[in-house]
Amino acid sequence: MLTDTPRWVPSADQKDLKRTLVVIPTFKNNDLTWAVINDCLREPVRTLVVDNSGDYQAIANERIICPNQNLGWLRSNNLAVKSAILDRFWDRVVLLNNDLRLAVSFFSGILWAERHSGASIVGASYDFLWPIHRPEQLTEGQQLEAHEYVPEPRNIPT
Repeated sequence: MLTDTPRWVPSADQKDLKRTLVVIPTFKNNDLTWAVINDCLREPVRTLVVDNSGDYQAIANERIICPNQNLGWLRSNNLAVKSAILDRFWDRVVLLNNDLRLAVSFFSGILWAERHSGASIVGASYDFLWPIHRPEQLTEGQQLEAHEYVPEPRNIPT
């Protein structure tokens, strides 16, 4: 653990989490996508992978859209959002990259920010104070895992 301070854990209603669609565009590098999918599985969100290379294999219950061409990140997200709007089930759509890792209760934090700020659009950010953002301060071979990140309850209007 990075700190002895008690971990703040955001709360979210399970039914709200279940009405959250996570969109992950991918092109090759399926191992990276599988890692973030595993992070998503910690909460009852649904995931949609936009497979731009046509070689993605599901590892859980993620839905896959294969556009048969590389749309890139933005057009892949546009395609997924259009699909989500037609479905009318989702209360929110979270757009991610496939090459990131998520802190514990990441989506609960998104819902917490939505509820406490009244915002229609919520974007996760980092405070640049975690040592992983300053690799020169890490000892040789030291690695910091996303699940060790200690979040703070804070909304910053932009």
